[in-house]
Amino acid sequence: MNQGEQCASNNTCIPLGATDCGNSTNCAAGNQCTSNNSCMPLGATDCGNSNYCDAGKQCASGNSCMPVGAISCGTYYCDAGKQCASGNSCILVSQIDCGVGHHCEAGQQCAYNNRCIPAGAVDCGTHFCDAGQQCASNNRCIPAGAVDCGTHFCDAGQQCASNNRCKPPVINTC
Repeated sequence: MNQGEQCASNNTCIPLGATDCGNSTNCAAGNQCTSNNSCMPLGATDCGNSNYCDAGKQCASGNSCMPVGAISCGTYYCDAGKQCASGNSCILVSQIDCGVGHHCEAGQQCAYNNRCIPAGAVDCGTHFCDAGQQCASNNRCIPAGAVDCGTHFCDAGQQCASNNRCKPPVINTC
């Protein structure tokens, strides 16, 4: 062993401060070994296949790197606190992806024509009805199960009659 050298695992000498990676590989001071017996900077993350990400980054798909805490979406990534969404976009984790680059906030649901309506509401196309109601003619909402008579509604089982009235169902007594 010469001055300025240290012993390595395979009975060879390597420079002082170097790291012995085995298989006759050593890394210079300031570097560390990878899983494939190659070298990367100290603090880097080993991604395998001789790929690594610098400190503060983590491995992503396609031999790429992304910030620590980000999530991989395949061909792109979203920062911490966001989630992958349609159209290669990112939305807040509290939001709901409606597709085609449209999203709704928490407590809402996606509706027709890129609208957001309260969660549990019934989408009527141009308007919405609260839970427990159903869509009716003339952009109205009536109780679920009721009969839509156009200008008014009748309770379930009743029939529409003239003058905004309702009549009981016809009972056959054969």
